[in-house]
Parts: sequence; C-alpha cells; structure tokens
Amino acid sequence: MARRDISCLFGDLEHFRCDCRMGVGSVANKESIPLSVTMAAEQQGKPEGGRVSQLGSAAQFRLKVQVGDVMVDAVVDSAAEVSLISDRVYKAMKQPLPKGRDVKLLMTGKDASMQGFVVGPVKLKIGNCWYHEHLYVARQMSICYLVSTF
Repeated sequence: MARRDISCLFGDLEHFRCDCRMGVGSVANKESIPLSVTMAAEQQGKPEGGRVSQLGSAAQFRLKVQVGDVMVDAVVDSAAEVSLISDRVYKAMKQPLPKGRDVKLLMTGKDASMQGFVVGPVKLKIGNCWYHEHLYVARQMSICYLVSTF
C-alpha cells in the first residue's frame, strides 16, 4: 500500500500516489524524468528506424489536434524525436500526402516493431497555431503522438 506522504508527479499536476487516477503514479524525487524516450537514426540502404522506449501516464492527457483535415486526440510529447500518427488517420485524410521513405519503429519488448512510412510536411493545428511537420505513419496505433519541438 502506498504511503500518503509520497507524491505522484505528472508535469505540473501533483497529487498523492495513492490518489493517482492511473494507479501507476511515479514517486516524486525532484528530478526531471522523461515520460517518453525516442531515438531515430538513418541507415544507408535500410529503412530509417526509430525506437519508442517508454511511455508514461502522459498517454491519458490528450489534446484535440487537426492533422491535415482530420481532427484527432493526440499526446503532445516534448521528449519525443518523431511524431507518429495511425494509418487510419492517414487514410481518413481527404487528400493524403504521397508516401515517403519506409521506416521501422522499434518498441519495448522482445522483437516488437511496427512498419510504417514518412509523409510530409503535414499541416497540424494545435489551438490557434498551425505547423508543418513530417509525420511517421504507423499501423495498429490507437493514439497519435506528436512532438512539441515545432
């Protein structure tokens, strides 16, 4: 059982770990811990690869984002190096952009990966601001993960 004096931190939202809506609160240690770690590297003659190493409770806090002409719920992740959208979102676009290079996204777990491709730049609207970004399109995703480096 969690002690009440141990805090659970999520960004600027602080609460006791035993009160965490996710039930998986992280112990406050006054250090900055990234909620997501992503790596991408281009290899000669092979598809570009990316690695999604960890995703914390941020997946539960979503924003309405317009991707092209499609509205989606998305996580805006400041620690990520790539932005991911589902192939269902890509197919729902009235005028989808041509497919770019192939990518292989490596996930945590033994031999876990997703095949995909890059499109872009795609128009993104978050709040009242428009951005143009390249996006990784991956199959079998249930949520969009967008980086906030734009």
